[in-house]
Amino acid sequence: MPDRNGLYREKFNMWNLHGDFMVNFSAAVFGYKENRVYEILPYIGIGFAHAWYKSAPTRNDMTANFGIVQKFCVSPAIDINLEVSQMLVNDAFDGVDENGIIDGSSVISVGITYKFKKRGFDRGIPAAVAFDALLAQQADYDAQISQYVAERDAALARLRPWLEGQLVENERAGLPDRKGVPERALRLRDPRTVTWAFLAWDK
Repeated sequence: MPDRNGLYREKFNMWNLHGDFMVNFSAAVFGYKENRVYEILPYIGIGFAHAWYKSAPTRNDMTANFGIVQKFCVSPAIDINLEVSQMLVNDAFDGVDENGIIDGSSVISVGITYKFKKRGFDRGIPAAVAFDALLAQQADYDAQISQYVAERDAALARLRPWLEGQLVENERAGLPDRKGVPERALRLRDPRTVTWAFLAWDK
């Protein structure tokens, strides 16, 4: 039944799951300020809505969502938020097709935000500074590689004359040693006796 103004009251259940892109307009335009009292954060997004009724089939539709969050900072830990949002959806979403294109719902809500420690955020490193740090790390790495190559070359230079002075032809090459293993072509000029031992046990 219509009311005295000729309007019909509608009642149905719904939920709207949506993802939004939000921008801190105040910080983007005027720069970040940790203790700013008032900030505006507009957002826009898309979502998926589901509606169900007592006397009509359920309905699913895509939605467009947009709104503005106004943030009032009352203390370093607490913000009061006033949000005005709008959802746009197919005209028949409410179960009544009025030969229109879109329908929608508007919401005004008030909320409280509590910020746990650590509050605020650390500023990012400028790209130029980060690039300079990367170049410095690359230069340090190159220096370490150059030092390694120099030390390797110096060790090889010392090793070659040592080998020439310590290794001689083995006159027993090919003959079995005390363990029956054929001896190799070279041996030390001055054989060395190494005493060693090991322990072994079974658990």
